Amino acid sequence: MPNRRSYQRDRKVLLVHSDMAVVMQFHTTFSANGYVPIIARDLPSALLAMTQHFFEVAVISSQINEPGDG
Repeated sequence: MPNRRSYQRDRKVLLVHSDMAVVMQFHTTFSANGYVPIIARDLPSALLAMTQHFFEVAVISSQINEPGDG
């Protein structure tokens, strides 16, 4: 019987915040709980990440200093 490879998608979290100290706290917490953090420090980077990855969780600061386009 051929080997069947079990496919398991990484559990990813999108972290969007301009303060790296805050991002690192979230990064540590989510990593310890089995998530793969993807970090964006601005809205354009966050939007690009969303086109390239599937996220189970997103943590986005309400105080991003730039307007969004979507």
